[in-house]
Amino acid sequence: MEIDSLKLHGHATVMKFATECHRYFGVWMMFALACLPFRLASQTSQSINDANRGAIDVPVGPRVFLSDQARITFGATWKEFRETHSYNLDGEFENGGSCQDNQDTLDAFYIYLGKNRITKTIHFMQRCSLCSGSGKLGSALDNVTGNNNCPNCRGSGKEEAAATYTFFVLPSNIPAKPESPRQKQEKALRDSVSRELAELELGHAAGNAAASLRLGKIYAEGYHFIPKDVSKSEPYFLKAMTLGSEIALSGYLKAREEAFKGQTNDALMIYALRMNSPPASKASPPIQLSYTDHLIAQAISERTIRLLRKGKLTPEDLKVSKLRDVARSPNGSAPIENRHIQKINSIVQEFLSNDRPPRIAGSSFKKLQQVALAKGNGAFGMLGDFIQNGEGPTSKRNAQAAHVYYKLEHLISGDSYALDCAQRIETSIDPKTTEFFLREYRQLLAESYVNDTALLAIDEIHANIEITK
Repeated sequence: MEIDSLKLHGHATVMKFATECHRYFGVWMMFALACLPFRLASQTSQSINDANRGAIDVPVGPRVFLSDQARITFGATWKEFRETHSYNLDGEFENGGSCQDNQDTLDAFYIYLGKNRITKTIHFMQRCSLCSGSGKLGSALDNVTGNNNCPNCRGSGKEEAAATYTFFVLPSNIPAKPESPRQKQEKALRDSVSRELAELELGHAAGNAAASLRLGKIYAEGYHFIPKDVSKSEPYFLKAMTLGSEIALSGYLKAREEAFKGQTNDALMIYALRMNSPPASKASPPIQLSYTDHLIAQAISERTIRLLRKGKLTPEDLKVSKLRDVARSPNGSAPIENRHIQKINSIVQEFLSNDRPPRIAGSSFKKLQQVALAKGNGAFGMLGDFIQNGEGPTSKRNAQAAHVYYKLEHLISGDSYALDCAQRIETSIDPKTTEFFLREYRQLLAESYVNDTALLAIDEIHANIEITK
């Protein structure tokens, strides 16, 4: 009985203890559950602030393998950099603008990272660290299993996190500097120009006037990386002229002017070519010829353009020696004649046939005087040359008489070059002339024609040694 009572008492004691334990355990569980959100919140904040623990150094480069997360982050960094930097013609990055995504810009970016580091922080969602991604938490109260949403991820199974990466390139992994856009443009241009020149040379060799003209202009003016070389342009312009291109005449003239060294024959040809060229080509460099050379140049100019338009011009036709050969022994070539002075064309040809002009025969000089009396164009101007240079029958130099002859030529033919010849020798004229000559000279200017009296006045100048220079 006592034993049973004891057992009963002991059982009651145990039950009481169990009840107390159950009560205290329940209080502990409630306390634990009450504190749980704080712990979860603290753990979540710690995950988000992973970046504050320090950046993760990540080497990158053409031959570097990246983890998925680092690769995605590097891609975002490169995209952000492209949107805020331009890639200039010299292959350098500049602030502002944007640049393309290609292998050249990426290699340049690796080179940039070899000198500069770029840090990038990213935010992402990861598996919840409390519920291991299930989104649920279990509890055991009174041996009853619960199924509650995880307070950390609120049942989503994901939590926010952040990480910071610092990208750089090791010296051993820096790629070679790519060709800059400017270098590529220049290379492409050189290839294009080289192909163009090769095609033009083929056309030039085949007798294409347009190809020869184009090559002449390229060397006369310069073209991209091809330097200006006027002397090199001459054969191309000459070939174009022999193929009938009048446009090539001005380029050929410019080349001959640049090579001009003052030789009389070259001056005569340059002057002749200028007569068929635009006015701008006639201005420089200045060339002063005798009036006879002026008439010869007119004849050469007319003959040259005539042959050119017929497609019969040859390189030999542009040499003064060839013109003299034509004058010496007619060989079927077009004669050297001036359509403006047809009455003295034979004298012109005689002039060309002499290696030391302006020497002509005495009979020709007399013929020249007869043409002058008949008021033939060019005669007085040629007389002016012979008298000024001391050529002709008298062999005396007389600037005063030459000045009168040039003035008469201008009055008769209206040729402004005769007036230029007169003005060039005005400083050589003796102002102490006779009243008779002054009166006759003024009459010539006023009446603008030639008569026997005027010729007598000029003869008086020849006879008066005191005013002869």
